[in-house]
Amino acid sequence: MGEMCDSGMEAILIKVAAIGLNNKHLGLTLQKAFPALLNLNQRFGVHVCGEGGEFETLVLDAPFFTKGKLNVKEEQIVKHTNDDVWYLKLKVEFVPKNDNADPILDWSQFLKTPPLLNERFQEISDNLPTIDQGEKANEKASRTKTNTQLWKFNSAKIDNKFYIANITSNEEQLDTQIKDIFSKLSNELEKNNLKFANIQTSSLLVKDMSNFATINKIYCKYFTEPLPPSRVCVESNILPSGVLAQLSVTVIDDIQFKQGLHVQGRSYWAPSNIGPYSQAEWISIYCWLLLSRTKNGLMLPQKCSMNISNLKMVVMNALELILLSLKLLKCQKVPTLNGVD
Repeated sequence: MGEMCDSGMEAILIKVAAIGLNNKHLGLTLQKAFPALLNLNQRFGVHVCGEGGEFETLVLDAPFFTKGKLNVKEEQIVKHTNDDVWYLKLKVEFVPKNDNADPILDWSQFLKTPPLLNERFQEISDNLPTIDQGEKANEKASRTKTNTQLWKFNSAKIDNKFYIANITSNEEQLDTQIKDIFSKLSNELEKNNLKFANIQTSSLLVKDMSNFATINKIYCKYFTEPLPPSRVCVESNILPSGVLAQLSVTVIDDIQFKQGLHVQGRSYWAPSNIGPYSQAEWISIYCWLLLSRTKNGLMLPQKCSMNISNLKMVVMNALELILLSLKLLKCQKVPTLNGVD
């Protein structure tokens, strides 16, 4: 946003739909609105560039507009909903730029390359010992060629999860290889009384990303129920010759605890949203908090469903509840905490 403001671009707010923004902000240029947007970002998390739909803009002029610019002839403020959602209804005209107009600026001068590391990691990088070019060359020469031996297929159950790893195929054609991989996966699932819907995550290595469309077309056929597994798909040169793909999956034994986010859409800026996979998945767990009954104590059973990220908060709340109970009841004996599952 700062770069756009510095470039001399003339863009105005034509719609607002966020806390702290109202009809008074309509028609403001980015330069005038920028301080208010920074303030709202610090207070409420409003995106300064409006990436969450907080506001919309109309560009009237820019350094790369060579033929002319837009001029607002009429404007009308309209309240869109009962909330603070307002927009401008405009009539604009095209105004040609004459030959004596300011020379066109080099737009690239306003585009700043962001740093590779943030300040904290840059400080760490700056304090790392330096290696001269001779040492780097010797280190590179001493490295052996990437080991491309085939990782062995294996599967194991740890707690409530099955890990099925390194599924490959010796078939010659790409499509038959992928079908064979999924056939092996299907057999392994059936042996453990599991289905494809139980798969939580998958890791797919492909030899050549140009084969992805063919692979994905077959992959789609096996995940037709809601919440397909989240997926990591990476092109890799470590696969041996003739092996075009390798699949590993994590499987949960009880699908009722499976939760996730699966959003699909088609957009030029978000092609990653297209695919038979979830953006994120997690497993719900249950927590039982039980204070044992004592002479002066109190039995307080509580059952709550939560995901793992909330577990710490629940434990802390439980401890606070114990301390509060002790203060209120003036217990001489501390209730025992049976545990958290």
